[in-house]
Amino acid sequence: MGEVAVKTVKRRDHAEMEKIVEQMQHEETGVPVRTVKSFMTKIPSVFTGADLILWMLRNLDVEDQSECFHRL
Repeated sequence: MGEVAVKTVKRRDHAEMEKIVEQMQHEETGVPVRTVKSFMTKIPSVFTGADLILWMLRNLDVEDQSECFHRL
């Protein structure tokens, strides 16, 4: 693969990832984000791996959990 082709593929992959991140951050349909209390402190803007996998199964073209792991 030539250098120009590699750069084009990288740009396309980058643009696809940006689109997915925007979908993940959507206020109503994105991955659920919450504040978690840990011992004596609160950690803002947290989502769980399970929430991410479930979101991917519902919103991306993936067939099962193992495919989600390969997308990450």
